[in-house]
Formats: sequence, structure tokens, C-alpha cells
Amino acid sequence: MSFFGSLAVSKNPIKLVELDLGPRKIQIPVFDLQGKNGDGKTLLITAGMDGDEYAGMEAAYQFIEQFKMGDFCGRLIIIPCFNIPGFEAEESFNPLDMRHPRDTFPGTAQGKPTERLIYWLMNGYASSAHIWCDLHGGGGTERLRPFLWMFETGEPSIQLLAKQIMASLSANTIVSDKVSRWSKAVPLARRGCLYFMAESGDRRCADDGAVQHVKWMHSVMSLLHMISPTLTDQAQPSIVLKNLHFLRADFDGFWRPLQDMPVQIGRHDIIGMRMKIQKGVWNEVRISHAGQILYWKETHRMKRGEILAAIGY
Repeated sequence: MSFFGSLAVSKNPIKLVELDLGPRKIQIPVFDLQGKNGDGKTLLITAGMDGDEYAGMEAAYQFIEQFKMGDFCGRLIIIPCFNIPGFEAEESFNPLDMRHPRDTFPGTAQGKPTERLIYWLMNGYASSAHIWCDLHGGGGTERLRPFLWMFETGEPSIQLLAKQIMASLSANTIVSDKVSRWSKAVPLARRGCLYFMAESGDRRCADDGAVQHVKWMHSVMSLLHMISPTLTDQAQPSIVLKNLHFLRADFDGFWRPLQDMPVQIGRHDIIGMRMKIQKGVWNEVRISHAGQILYWKETHRMKRGEILAAIGY
């Protein structure tokens, strides 16, 4: 059973914050509560950064319901559906300017719509957080296997905290990535905030993905001493990946991924087939890096430049 909408039958702890994006005004749902069990750390949780990734949104609303009475220490901020224009359009990007909020930083108050959106988040909430957990998953056309996406910032205290998260969240797969791809991780680390992404769920399994997200967020709150430790599997992750390779479409056409996508794939192995519309001839698609397939495009329309598969190694 989907959890969306169930908060309407209880006392609603969510406030709608109006934001002017230029072409239009939007209202963003925000849960911002100081725990009644004492002072402590601030945890920021966002979902719906990509407007078509639903498992994180599902988990965020469940988490709000669990903690709406303030049974924790510190401050808990949850934005369960951040990219409102993208959510309405069922797209990962913001259709008001065709930009992805996840790739935009630091934003400006009077800039383009996505710049205004990010500026509001950075200056209103992220600047005061100790940890920012950004919930992601497979979009409307993607399949995904759960993993944590951490970023190497070079800040000793933040790197130590990242190692603690990697050990305590018990993810089977962790990507410990270089920060050049996500520029906000370093400046946030210098402010004392650890940013990471949690990836779980895809277009077919929003409920299952939400369950994993909720478990991870409970572990983060335990690590920050916001709640009592929970009984979780403390085993070390089986795989830590240091690099990512993105297989991208080099033309518009048809894409046919393997029906049974393997977890591990070897160099030059076939990952799918592709075809130009005007030719009608299928060609094999092989990868250049051996590694673990983290997510892949499942639907068949292929657009030049889009990611067909992400391989960690």
C-alpha cells in the first residue's frame, strides 16, 4: 500500500513554503522540527531532487509520520518532494529551465528557476545541517540496485564521519567517489556538513526502495545520537567502488538492455542492443570497463547523451 497522502488523515506536521522561481511560484513541503528529547545535531533529508524518483519520496513521508511527535534529540528537517516542477512533469529535471537540481550549485537568489530553488535550500537549510542525506533511486525509466554514494572531500572530520556512515549503514555496495562530479560536497564539508546520496528503489519497486531508505535514515539518526541505537546488521559492506563509468547513448534511436542484467560484468561484455530508427539494424553494445552494474535504462527510447548504464569499479 502506498503511503502517499496518508498524512492527510492525521495532524499534518508539514508546512508549505512558497518560493518564487521566476516563471512561476511553487509551494515546497517542509517538515522542520526540534526534538523534545534535548539539543543535538541537525539532520537534513531531501527527496525528489529528481522529480521522477519516487522511492525516496515515499520513505521521506513515512519518516515524517514516525517522528512527527518529536521523539528524538536535535533538529530534523525533511523535504519530501523538492523538485516540484519536475515531479508535476514526471521528469528528473526542472522543466522550467531544463536543468537538474542535483547538478546545480550554489544557486543564486535572482537566477534561473533551478538556481533559485537550490539557493533557497542551501541558505535556508543545508547551511545549518551536520549531515545532508539526499534520497535518490531509479527514475521513471530506470532499474537500480541499492547503494550509498559517498564523496571524498579531503576534510578530515567529514571523512571520518563518512567512514562511520559507511560502516554503520550496512549497505552491500558503496561508491566512494571523487568530488569533481558533485561540486557541492567540498564546500559543504568546509562548513561542517557531510553530504551523501542514498540510492534505492526503481520505477517498479517504490515500496521496497522506501523500506531500505527508512532503514538507512534510522541508522544515520542513531549515529548522530538523535535516537537510541537500533538493532541492525553491522556487517561491513561487501563492495566499495572508487570509480564510475557511464555508458551514454551516442545517437537517438532504440535501446534494448539485457533482459536479465547481471550484477557483475566483464570488459567488452554485451550489455544490450541499439538501433538507429532509419536503418532498422540492431548492433551490440559492449562496455569498456569491467565492474558492477548499479543502474540502467530499462525503457526502449534512446536519446543522444543520456545514460544507458552506470558501472562501478
